[in-house]
Amino acid sequence: MSPTELGHLFKFIEDACTNSQIRALLRAKKKDGSKVKLGQTTKDVMENLVAAHNDGVVTDDELMGLLAAGEENGRQHIFFYRVPVRAHSKYSNSAELTARLRTVLSTNGDQLPHFVLMPEERVISDIRSQRLANDQLNVIAKWYSGREFEEVVLKEVFRRNGDQFIRRESKIEKVRLVSMARYHPRGLLEIRVPTGERESRKTCLSELETILELLAPVFSLNDLVLMSLRKAMKTLQETNGSKGAKHRVSAAQVADGDARAEFNPALEGQDLFASIRHKEAIGLYEDLAQLDVYWESPVGKKDEEDEIRCQIGLYQANGIRLGAKRAGEEIDFVINRLWDLSK
Repeated sequence: MSPTELGHLFKFIEDACTNSQIRALLRAKKKDGSKVKLGQTTKDVMENLVAAHNDGVVTDDELMGLLAAGEENGRQHIFFYRVPVRAHSKYSNSAELTARLRTVLSTNGDQLPHFVLMPEERVISDIRSQRLANDQLNVIAKWYSGREFEEVVLKEVFRRNGDQFIRRESKIEKVRLVSMARYHPRGLLEIRVPTGERESRKTCLSELETILELLAPVFSLNDLVLMSLRKAMKTLQETNGSKGAKHRVSAAQVADGDARAEFNPALEGQDLFASIRHKEAIGLYEDLAQLDVYWESPVGKKDEEDEIRCQIGLYQANGIRLGAKRAGEEIDFVINRLWDLSK
């Protein structure tokens, strides 16, 4: 791997991976007897990862494996589609499905995976099977695309001869965006598109349509059914605060025909139903169109800031938004819960 590619790889890891993921790799090396440091801040953790790689403790393949997992960490809008039972057999063999995706999506002899691309246009970067805890296999396809944006680095206001002037300096920054599709053997297709401050509703839905078009030769659109999350939202709303509940509910948007209303807690992050009037008012509407849910982390985190915030129904009724980086097992926990609640 060239120094330029290696520089890209470390930058992508810093952008995509959580500190806990990187520390887990370093901790495993330390447990095996290697002299490595862990660190607490992102700066320290990254410096220790670079040092471990320079010393030959962490390999190139381990860095790429770390990035592959980190790119599935959230900061994504995830759209869900069911595959009816009648069509399960078409996609049940993960090896065949992976091969079909490679045939359709790979061009010019692409050597996949390729994690250090910084493309101008959308390119395929990875197609692989992923083994789950229950020994089943998911199939993943991943794309990279490049985007430029203007970042203001200096802005000052000054006066000259009684007139006011604004001086602004900016630079063009290039970012790499990651989109992916993942098929679960139980008949669930996820399509994940990047979300964030610079990605509007329009760009998210446009990317969704593009990925669906790319997958169409393999996943027939006739076999894909929108997985509505309305039932899951209603259940989560009704069970909020009940004994043993593993979530709490915040902002909600409800609809009754063309009429819509938004309800928010009095304080940021507070439970929506801290006031019973909210629940009573929501009950006047027919449909729950959007809900913010704070899930308790399944990996032992107990602090409120470690809760997993999930916006359900944002943009479309079959989608959720995870705006922050989360561990893969946390995201899978949310997806599995929504799958169960939507049946």
